[in-house]
Amino acid sequence: MALLDGNGKMLAVCLKKFTYLQRVFKIYLPYPTRPNQKPSEQMYSNGQKLYTYCEVRRIPFSRTQEVWLDRTKSPTWLIQRKGWLPKTRVVKRADGRKAALIEGRWPSKFNWYTITVSPKEDPCLMVLLCTICDKLDDDARNTTVVGMTQQ
Repeated sequence: MALLDGNGKMLAVCLKKFTYLQRVFKIYLPYPTRPNQKPSEQMYSNGQKLYTYCEVRRIPFSRTQEVWLDRTKSPTWLIQRKGWLPKTRVVKRADGRKAALIEGRWPSKFNWYTITVSPKEDPCLMVLLCTICDKLDDDARNTTVVGMTQQ
């Protein structure tokens, strides 16, 4: 899945990766996010180089996902459900500060979300995190609403 701006410029790419116990999504950007970062092995469909930004890992047997920035030793954000239904999620920084609130509604066959992003947080990342959570929920129900590329 690619996130594009209004002019069709690629902002980020998200790929689904299968591991033995976890479902992992990797988010790539079209530019380096740290000094001397080398491009990943992944490329965008037009051959553009991609740079690893972060991984989203679902914790098995949990209602939590962790977001790990590339090359970090602990998660930067935690995504947690509020209540048992997947309609509302809170994205928090590791220090406990709220980064975003994701509220879902399903009035029809389409999923609708309202995303409230805290100041100084990346709204594009929060949109991707919402999409990933939606995909994980669809996988759990064995349905597909958002198409993802498998790695």
